[in-house]
Amino acid sequence: MNLYIKRKVPFELYEINVLKAKDEQLLQISRELGIGLNLAEMKAVKKYFMNKGRNPTDVELQTIGQTWSEHCYHKTFKGEIITEYGKIDSLFKTYIFKVTKELNPPWCF
Repeated sequence: MNLYIKRKVPFELYEINVLKAKDEQLLQISRELGIGLNLAEMKAVKKYFMNKGRNPTDVELQTIGQTWSEHCYHKTFKGEIITEYGKIDSLFKTYIFKVTKELNPPWCF
């Protein structure tokens, strides 16, 4: 099965065959395109495009990868962290957002 299908447009554009891709192939696509999505995220992408009835393009996958990246989405801040003092359920909610809410600056909604 061909995972990359070149589209006929005046620039390089590929349809990525996520609809037929198996789990390992979804991870392969993520690695090869450098989008950094894990299997659960790639399965969510696959499900989304299954509902659309089409495969995504490489540009669409790059956009999704950027949007869900550590830089934009802050996965580490939202994850569960186990320390010697106990479990922290989301650094963002526990510390960053909490302090912002407590300070309640007038310019922050």
